[in-house]
Amino acid sequence: MISQNFAFVVPAGREAHVIRLVKQDFLDQDDVLIVRTTKDGKGEMEMKNEIDEALNAHSAWKQQFKDFLNGRATFDLATVDATDHCRFGTWLDNEGYRMVPSEIHSEIRSVHKEFHQIAAEIIQKIKDERFAEAREDISQNGALNQASLRLTDLLMNLSLRAP
Repeated sequence: MISQNFAFVVPAGREAHVIRLVKQDFLDQDDVLIVRTTKDGKGEMEMKNEIDEALNAHSAWKQQFKDFLNGRATFDLATVDATDHCRFGTWLDNEGYRMVPSEIHSEIRSVHKEFHQIAAEIIQKIKDERFAEAREDISQNGALNQASLRLTDLLMNLSLRAP
């Protein structure tokens, strides 16, 4: 039976494997528990929770934007195309940068930027009184929802493959 808890980290690229001997009655002295973590040491459940929070932040931004377009909310139009002024963008540039493999992170950033550009284009179309085009962009099959779906799919796939 083991009398102490201890851990050490063996780097493996952007991930690390934490090998921890755990004080439990059912473990023999040679037993180890291997927990996969992200490169910043966060565990699987914590990473999935962060991704869920990121998805919720993205959905909340999109809903507030649509509420604004329908006259039910205010919105800072000066930042509509800024990817770092929404909660999701802040997460992506900080925690997401540390947690997400670089090739996937780049793709998520690209789709996130496209999403904000489309939102800015919708505002410009409304200013230019091109209402039919703006309505098309915010429709179920419109550009805004399509970019949002791609972003959500990337995050969901990331959540499913989380270490």
